[in-house]
Amino acid sequence: GSYMREKIIMIYRNPVSYSTDGRNQDNNFMIWKLTDKEFEKLWKLNIWEKLGEICNLDMGRFSDAEFTGKNLYKARDFLIKECLKYEEPEIRKLKSFFENGILRKTGVSISF
Repeated sequence: GSYMREKIIMIYRNPVSYSTDGRNQDNNFMIWKLTDKEFEKLWKLNIWEKLGEICNLDMGRFSDAEFTGKNLYKARDFLIKECLKYEEPEIRKLKSFFENGILRKTGVSISF
């Protein structure tokens, strides 16, 4: 069948290392399950692609990416600029995830 993976953006409650299971439900602080419409809107604005370029991560249509450390700041700064360009609630919501990742000193995980 044409199983569609859930598109999820998540902030960790506690810092995780790659060796631990990032999918550990107890460690989810905030979670956003994107609808196809939300995903496509951000796709058409090249948000995913640009985020990947800025943070040197592969952000294809089917990918998992972990934003930690400096990348949280790079992503947030990029999204602040995008918020000024576009009046899209999805960009604001995405920005809030990176802001919260910075505040919690953890990371943002994206899975498509």
